[in-house]
Amino acid sequence: MNFVRFCKFFVREWLLSLYALLFLLLMIFYHPSIRTLFSVLDVRACLSIFGFLVVLQGLRDTGFLRWLANRIAERSSNARQFALAMVAGTAFLAVFVTNDLALFTFVPIVIAAPVRRDLKFRMLVLLALAANVGAFLSPVGNPQKILLWQASSTDVQHFLKPFMLPFALLIMGLFSYTAVLVPPVPISVEGSPIVLDRNVVYENTLVFSGYLMLLFLGLWWIGVFLAVCYFIWRHPGVFRRMDWAFVALILLLFMDFGILSRYFDISKFFSEKVLSSEKGAFLVSVLLTQFLSDVATAILLEHYSSQYVAIAMGATVGALGLVIASVANIISVRLSTERRKYLRFHKYSLPFFIFALTVVWLTMSV
Repeated sequence: MNFVRFCKFFVREWLLSLYALLFLLLMIFYHPSIRTLFSVLDVRACLSIFGFLVVLQGLRDTGFLRWLANRIAERSSNARQFALAMVAGTAFLAVFVTNDLALFTFVPIVIAAPVRRDLKFRMLVLLALAANVGAFLSPVGNPQKILLWQASSTDVQHFLKPFMLPFALLIMGLFSYTAVLVPPVPISVEGSPIVLDRNVVYENTLVFSGYLMLLFLGLWWIGVFLAVCYFIWRHPGVFRRMDWAFVALILLLFMDFGILSRYFDISKFFSEKVLSSEKGAFLVSVLLTQFLSDVATAILLEHYSSQYVAIAMGATVGALGLVIASVANIISVRLSTERRKYLRFHKYSLPFFIFALTVVWLTMSV
């Protein structure tokens, strides 16, 4: 009986199973040391996501998220207006903080929003796209941009200048895409209004905003520590109900892609002439991102090409493609309750990915 449940779990968690299998194969072929495994882990990202899942489960259990989402929905005239506000907020915030932190702010609100399940899923995909598009305009928008900006040894203005025109076109395209995907249907709060005690509202507001603020300030370790301590004290049942499979998936994702970026030799597949040209490095970056993720691609290509802007641009565009191309994509889709969500993600992401690829390719010639 336990074996059957075990098999059903790995079928249901097929993406986790895929990363676990890849990890075993990498251990067999490359034999990375324990020190290497710890070095490829992005401790900040892993612990920040863990803390976010703890806070998210706690806010769900108290009813605070539904209360907050309903309050925002009541001030939106329709679903399209609500979606545009969420997309704009995510893209704007991703300019100043990393894209995963921008998602942490708005994904919980969309998840709890009183909208149809199919529209809610579209909004979550749009938030992932918005987080990656917003990261276009900032050297700190995602980890790979920080790495490549520092490697380029140029000032921020010079490094970001090539990104400005594509960002303007992509953000306008994203708003138009949002208007197409989310119709202006009425958004109404069904059932009896959610009434929370004022002290519960204040307490949860402090927990949610305080955790995000500590992450924004770079004090992620304090935020995670305080969040864990608070929920152990006030709501210990949160740790039984949170998504531990997602925690395992994130750990495996960083270790798998980190090992690949450490040992994978791309010179066997792409010539030095291709990697040394701007458009060649861009296309290789876009392609590798679909399989290695945006961060791993940047770490890998930085050793083979000096086209740092093209690599950064390719990794950012590539993150808009397949679900495994970016942690931001996985965060948004994983938290959805939609059936066949990983496959359905591409129904909405790939058209915008093709649009973004075309836009950036054309602007590189300007």
